[in-house]
Amino acid sequence: MDDLLKLPYWRCKPYVRPKPSETTEQNSRKRNSGMIEENLKRKKHKEQKKAKFQEKMAKEGVKPKYEMCVKCPGNPRGLKCGFLFCKACCRKRLEYDDTDCPGHRIYGKASREAHLKERKLREAVQVESAA
Repeated sequence: MDDLLKLPYWRCKPYVRPKPSETTEQNSRKRNSGMIEENLKRKKHKEQKKAKFQEKMAKEGVKPKYEMCVKCPGNPRGLKCGFLFCKACCRKRLEYDDTDCPGHRIYGKASREAHLKERKLREAVQVESAA
């Protein structure tokens, strides 16, 4: 085995596991009393930091990032929606009210039909101009 370790560095060598007596000495050095005290200080500092954060959150409270929907408080409303609804409520509104919501890009049946007529007219003009 010693012959293998004397090979040049560019040659592949097998891994030689250290003897058990060497590893126990290294582990005993790691478990030093100074390390234990340092770990306790870290834990205490972390707890203080966590308590300070929780205290701060209790004072300020949780601020919502987005305004909530008028109908259902579970979803944020669309920023460009004129009806102050979330997208799901805006779709439901479309069932009984046939108005468009450009903020959510939801269009009623009348708008879709008008859009299709415009598209057909454009296609007809393009075919005529191409011929």
